[in-house]
Amino acid sequence: MIAVSPDAVDRNTQVVADLKLSFPVLADAGMVVTDLFGLRHTKAIGEHDLPYPTTFVLAGDGTVLARFENASYRERPDPTLVVAALS
Repeated sequence: MIAVSPDAVDRNTQVVADLKLSFPVLADAGMVVTDLFGLRHTKAIGEHDLPYPTTFVLAGDGTVLARFENASYRERPDPTLVVAALS
């Protein structure tokens, strides 16, 4: 598991430490990865762009098994749906 965030590396490092995460949070400060996946939410907060919160479930060969995209950071996919996508 990995996470990708629009925050800077130092902020992501702090989040991993504070939350004691067992997976890395990678930085996409320029939103390059966000744009490659077409996930930019323009003017999400005032004049600031943010990525749409999205969960990808990948097979070992990189094939996308499932994609869960949400309109708001306050919404996340049901964990049972994500786990079911792994089977």
